[in-house]
Parts: sequence; C-alpha cells; structure tokens
Amino acid sequence: MGYLSKGKYDGRDEDGKATGDFTASDSVATLAYGRRAGKKGSIGGSIKMIQSKIESFSATGFALDFSGSLKMNQKMRLAGGIYNLGPSMKFVSESFALPSTLSAGISYNLLSGLTVTADSNYGIEDQKLTLSFGGEIGFAGIATARIGYMPNFFQNKAGNKKPENIDQIAGLGMGMGSNYFLKQASITPSSPWANSALPTTSI
Repeated sequence: MGYLSKGKYDGRDEDGKATGDFTASDSVATLAYGRRAGKKGSIGGSIKMIQSKIESFSATGFALDFSGSLKMNQKMRLAGGIYNLGPSMKFVSESFALPSTLSAGISYNLLSGLTVTADSNYGIEDQKLTLSFGGEIGFAGIATARIGYMPNFFQNKAGNKKPENIDQIAGLGMGMGSNYFLKQASITPSSPWANSALPTTSI
C-alpha cells in the first residue's frame, strides 16, 4: 500500500480569479509474487491498483510490473524489468498514459559490505533515458549508508541534447537505513525502489 499527498493548490477559474484551495493525492495497492529461476536467477511480477484524486475528481486504473535478476558470480548481479504497463487513466474526459518504463541495472560487491550499482531507465511514453550510479556500505549487518548520483543530462527527449536548466545536469542523494528490527530486503538495481535509494535530493 502507498499514499502520496500532493498538498494544497490555489484554484483559479478561466479568468484567473481565485476559486479557493483544493487538494491532490495518489494511492496504490500492490499484489506481488516472485520466485527463483534456476540456481542463479529470480523472476517476479506484480499488479497495482492506482487511484489519483484532484479536488472532487478521480481517475482509477491498474498497472503490471515484470522483472528478473541473474547472479553472474559471487560479486556481480544483473537485473532488468518493465514497469507500469497498463491502459491510460482518465480524469473526466482527459486521458493520460502511465509512465511505462524499461529498466536495467548491475550491482557489484566491491569489498566486504560495500556494493556499487549502475542503473538505467527508459520511459516508453516520454522517451527519456535516466542513468544512475550509487553505492551502499553496511555496518556490522545493523545499518547501511547509501549515496547516489544521477547525471540528468540523459533525461532529455530523443533529439534534444541540451539541458534546459541546472536540474537537468546533476542530482546527488544520500540516505541511511537500519536492519535492526527487520531482515534486510534484497533489492535488485532495476527495482522501482532502487531509484529511491539513489538520488533523492537534487542540488
């Protein structure tokens, strides 16, 4: 389950006059399944029910995810997947496509407790390519620290090679986690959560 509130917005009519505040939010419920594929591989999939709300209007839809990973050796793992496959959603009479994404990544255990990753994502609808690089270090199996970098230059549409502003040039993120109460989950580089562990704050 997931819920994201987008806060309050100032409402305006066609003449630009204030009509009062309104809110917007997104929510998702996910059912997932995964299994091993041979001795070195794993595959999985999920179905997501999605709802977006703007003021009193709402749009409901569903999406499918499919992914897999392959352990190349004791240090390196490859992963890939396709996410957010589904029909367009509609607010009243206006339809919009889901952000379907092709993803591939690699992780490498550089040293004991230190893992580096590289991740690529391609938006099927908007034709944007994103590359991310990051690393994670563990501390005695209790806590982890993460850092990631995203050169957003690659996010432009095909054929548009120049970034329009500083936000499209670079992004840097850091984070920390604890494994004290929960067993650490295995997240492949192509997982949607992998990106959230990389650049989370742009500078």
